[in-house]
Amino acid sequence: MPKRSLLRSLPALAAAAVLLGLTSPAPAQDLGGDPDLGARVWRELSVCAECHGWAGDGVPDIPQFGGANLRETALTPELAYETIRCGRPGTSMPAFFRGAWSERIPCYGMTAPMERGVQPDAAATPLADRYIKAVVAFIFRDFAGQGPVTREYCESVFSNAARCSAYPPAAATPAAVAP
Repeated sequence: MPKRSLLRSLPALAAAAVLLGLTSPAPAQDLGGDPDLGARVWRELSVCAECHGWAGDGVPDIPQFGGANLRETALTPELAYETIRCGRPGTSMPAFFRGAWSERIPCYGMTAPMERGVQPDAAATPLADRYIKAVVAFIFRDFAGQGPVTREYCESVFSNAARCSAYPPAAATPAAVAP
């Protein structure tokens, strides 16, 4: 397999390993992240919602961007941590940790991109490691496996009930997938 194809396949290979039971997802608290701090970072200190949407559903807050639907992610907390820290090769997902892809901070088992132009861009606003762990904890508490966005979830985030009227009540949505 060519090096570029391998790098682009890393997230899919990791997801397949989880789905096939070759690796087991660990609870987000194993990373030591604070989900309440993660919610604050997501909503106030980072640009996560610009691509992934305020509810992590892949409906971006800025229409020209687009990110993964984190409510349907197959990533483990560890893989989500590495993706945020290192970015995602071959996509627009930037590396949020300053110094990622260096000798000191390897990414996906590599210290430098295997092929020119594959290394993700650095995020305009890098995040400290504790913030990245907090965002992961927030993702796995509020988004991963939670199913579609409900009116109740929207109202828990926004005080403006009118904004949330477009979402169905929890009883009208399919059951969430158990992690």
